[in-house]
Amino acid sequence: MIVHLLSRGPISQVSGGYLYNRSVLNHLRVAGYSTRYHGNSENLGAIAGEDCIVADGLVLNEFVDYLTASPCRIVLLLHTFPDSFGRSRTPSAFVPENLGDLFSKSLVVVTGSRTCDGLRQALPHAGLRMVCIEPGVSSSWTCKKHYSATAQSLLCVANYIAGKGHIALLHALSDIRDMNWRLDIFGNRQFQPQRYAETVQQVGSLDLADKVCCHGTVSHKEINRRMLEADLLVHLSQSESFSLVVAEAIASGLPVFAYRTGNAEAFCASGLVQYVDDLDTRRTSTRIRSLMEDPQAYARMRRNPSWQPRLWEEVGREFAQALGDYL
Repeated sequence: MIVHLLSRGPISQVSGGYLYNRSVLNHLRVAGYSTRYHGNSENLGAIAGEDCIVADGLVLNEFVDYLTASPCRIVLLLHTFPDSFGRSRTPSAFVPENLGDLFSKSLVVVTGSRTCDGLRQALPHAGLRMVCIEPGVSSSWTCKKHYSATAQSLLCVANYIAGKGHIALLHALSDIRDMNWRLDIFGNRQFQPQRYAETVQQVGSLDLADKVCCHGTVSHKEINRRMLEADLLVHLSQSESFSLVVAEAIASGLPVFAYRTGNAEAFCASGLVQYVDDLDTRRTSTRIRSLMEDPQAYARMRRNPSWQPRLWEEVGREFAQALGDYL
């Protein structure tokens, strides 16, 4: 038997979902499974009926008929709902009726509690076999030891795609451009090039070119280094079921200012995260300004010594266990 992971494009792409996929495949190989990755529809005809297909949520709509008809055991791996779910908070809008049969016949693995809750609302009668296996961080991730008096060096790590909050963040920061701060944004420019262009255009139109730099992707090791150097991760994404970058920031000891999405309660327990419940420009800029002006407010954002990051090794073991139980 071979476990086939079906997604879109090279598995080396930089995003939380692809990092999760790589980690799972690596652990399955260690656990003794034969695995193959498919970044497109080529070679799907070679998949045998006794094999197992792990289908990334990215490709469900385009492969629903193939997966529904396949004699293989199917695992649906859902990292998040589409952007429309993040904005409208109506999960029923995500699941077309023709996906119901596929969900009913498959093992559904979700990577965040928000997706899990939404699916149960969207498919209340599907009898879902579902397990939540949250992401982790690298065991080599390094934690901050030194902090500035206030937050001046800001960091945003989010691919340039809809729903990630770049524009809302820029508008909030434009209200406090008189303050002493700098923002570095890192993200994949290739997923939605028009979104990257729009972000760069907004930087110019808001007169923030001397304060904001829009970078492309860098290595994971470099993200850890940037987190050690930064004072605050600002993350206003509205489409997170589980925010891997917030988990990585917490593991780095980096304070976080974020929009409240999935896993908020657990992240709050770390002591490092402040959330906003809406993206009102004035309220958001006021909250960020306080972390730039008030040393005591910023100093309260430190990691709880009892909080320990979840590691990718744990994720891989849980996935292999769930797969073994299913097969």
